[in-house]
Amino acid sequence: MAGREPLDPAEALDKFFNVVREEALANPLFGRRLAEAVGFEVIYQGETALQVMDPVSIAMRGREKFFSIFSTFSEKDIRKIGEAKGLLQKPTKKAKGTKEQKIEHSQLVALLWDRSKERLDDLFPHARHAAE
Repeated sequence: MAGREPLDPAEALDKFFNVVREEALANPLFGRRLAEAVGFEVIYQGETALQVMDPVSIAMRGREKFFSIFSTFSEKDIRKIGEAKGLLQKPTKKAKGTKEQKIEHSQLVALLWDRSKERLDDLFPHARHAAE
């Protein structure tokens, strides 16, 4: 690049990794993808957790891990995550004179698991057949 002093390899890498680090902190989804790519498990909390949660990628880690993670979320947050990822639909308005069906927390986690697993099987059909 014209007008810039040449850098030694270590300085160039430092600058590069600083940019990546800053972007990962500013963009939690990018940060999660980076952490997953290198095999780290990162714990997110609060609103950031809701932004970066990907039920399908968590389903890849197995049923037990999925339930241990999503059982800690409120029903509202589970719905928010599921709806954002297209795995759950917003409840429809109930018709007059009908009783609203209340879904229990554990049923909601199980539903999210089932939908995430279906999506996973659609994305990686060979994995489903290998397990059968």
